[in-house]
Amino acid sequence: NEQIFQLIQKDVLCDEMYAHRYPYDWRTKKPVIMRATSQWFASIKPFRNESLDAIDQVSWVPAVGEKRISSMVLGREDWCISRQRSWGVPIPVFY
Repeated sequence: NEQIFQLIQKDVLCDEMYAHRYPYDWRTKKPVIMRATSQWFASIKPFRNESLDAIDQVSWVPAVGEKRISSMVLGREDWCISRQRSWGVPIPVFY
């Protein structure tokens, strides 16, 4: 870090130490525990078109939700199906 700083020092406007606060969840106000866990991903390529057709058939309230989910389905190759929100949350299974 020191060697890099020496290289860019002439272009740096401010140099100060900053102690980052521990992250807290904005809903529960409890500390966020960072941990790396194994995740399961599913490719959505095989059913992308069917998903987009199904999205078109839903009555969205608010309507902006349709654009949001459509862009997610269009822009992702894989979808995480094992998000670690809390224990006991079932993993969706596609048949």
